[in-house]
Amino acid sequence: MSPCVSRCEELTRASMIPRLTNGMFGPEGYRFEEVVDSTNRMAMTLAQEGAPHGTVVVADGQTGGRGRLGRSWASPPGVNLYFSMILKPELPLERVAMLTLLTGVALAECVTAAGLDGARLKWPNDLLHGGRKLGGILAEMTARGERARYVIVGVGLNVNGRATGFPADVAQRAVTMAEVLGRDSNRGEVLADFLHRFTGWYRCFLEEGFASVRAEWLGYARLTGGERVRVTTESGEVTGEALDLDERGCLMVRRGDGGILRVMTGEINFER
Repeated sequence: MSPCVSRCEELTRASMIPRLTNGMFGPEGYRFEEVVDSTNRMAMTLAQEGAPHGTVVVADGQTGGRGRLGRSWASPPGVNLYFSMILKPELPLERVAMLTLLTGVALAECVTAAGLDGARLKWPNDLLHGGRKLGGILAEMTARGERARYVIVGVGLNVNGRATGFPADVAQRAVTMAEVLGRDSNRGEVLADFLHRFTGWYRCFLEEGFASVRAEWLGYARLTGGERVRVTTESGEVTGEALDLDERGCLMVRRGDGGILRVMTGEINFER
């Protein structure tokens, strides 16, 4: 028997078919691989080859998992979730970034439903618990003119095992659901629940706009108004007070001179 059988059986297509019942992510679009370099890379290739909206690529492990800003994502086999969704929303380019925030909402709801209290979202793409990273999101896009042709949304979620199993530079900043819950979770059940919640929020977003997503995101976010942050953007670094999320998904920061900076892309770190 292959070592992978008992370890990744919960994620195989056969195991997932009964759970893929919400219509948007059906069995026909479910792709499982034991090991890939990156589910985002594989999903991008499939999208370029014509894979339909709602295709989801899942791997038991990755050899070249990626995060934002060129960072690597630790992807040991058998313990966590690594998957990427192919979306074809025909959105204007300025609305594509909202999909990252929407994904964060679905992810936070998913781990909360699994019994994990205290999940927090950090703008724009991190899921935290106790200040340590529990999950991350990487969205990549191909455009046609002023609209998105397709968007690849990749998710990494630390489910089982312990963060001490990650590389040393990652272990001190990471946490797993198992460490918080005191037990392992079935990764297939967690994935199916996430896809169900994502589908609901995605449809809400397309039909009603960003307002409901924004309100839910703020409920999970570490934005209490006036919290000191250091913001790094392409144009430099700014220190100020995180205030809010605007109607476009931009982070609003009050600079030291009193002016308001709206950050569309960048990274924030909380100052202690």
